[in-house]
Amino acid sequence: MIVIVLGAVIFILGGVALILAEGRGAPLLEPRSSDPSVWRFDGVDPTITAVYLEAVAVAFSLDGPKELFRLRPEDTLMRLYRSTYENAVFHMSDDMELEICAKAFEKLCGSSEAKFDPGHSLMDQLKTISRYRNNRPVTAEEMDSLGLDLEFLSALVPPELS
Repeated sequence: MIVIVLGAVIFILGGVALILAEGRGAPLLEPRSSDPSVWRFDGVDPTITAVYLEAVAVAFSLDGPKELFRLRPEDTLMRLYRSTYENAVFHMSDDMELEICAKAFEKLCGSSEAKFDPGHSLMDQLKTISRYRNNRPVTAEEMDSLGLDLEFLSALVPPELS
């Protein structure tokens, strides 16, 4: 009987924690303004940036472009991860968000030599991806294989190029 009651309590607490975690966001991003212009830079094709940022947005359940563009090039995925879960009442540490980003990084690089490190800045990761791709734009087939649709590309392409 005690096992059943203890199991029910754990189940209820886990459910409450998940409900509390929904829509919580990352405190790291809250004080920042949304600015897609910080993600436009020479040397990295905008499709690479858009696809990788969208993978990050999907992995961390960021709430659309407004929240995504609060990220900055100097941010790291590890810092975002810690910020997302720093106040969690209950969190099973599975690092799923980081695994999703690692898979996207590896697919975009297309090389087993490229090493994903969640402690490197997003800018460094994008430069690495760009270098391994020879700055080749991301194809529709690659987007499909990642399950992404470049929702954020229009915000990253300078008006004179669109």
